Amino acid sequence: MSKSSSKRLLEEVESMKELSSRHITLEAMARELNPPIRGWLHYYGKYKRYRMRRVLYILDKKVAHWLRKRYKRRKRSFNKGYTMLRRIYREKSHLFYHWQVGLQSF
Repeated sequence: MSKSSSKRLLEEVESMKELSSRHITLEAMARELNPPIRGWLHYYGKYKRYRMRRVLYILDKKVAHWLRKRYKRRKRSFNKGYTMLRRIYREKSHLFYHWQVGLQSF
């Protein structure tokens, strides 16, 4: 994966509207995000999947931020968002495609 491809994917992650809406559920967000993630992993991760780690790290970071916005109790602490994301991963590791193939970043 080249630097320009990585930069383009990061811009695409930044512009995903599913990550900015608090009114959808996590399952609905996963249904919307899984097809692009699957496509990225099949195209860019065919030979060197580890190069996708940065993009997937930013995606997980955005999901943790979304969790903090959605659940006000975790609003102030970034670690609480990641703790909740880890708990969700343990309970529902099939939710996001990159979690299914073992590429979580936390």
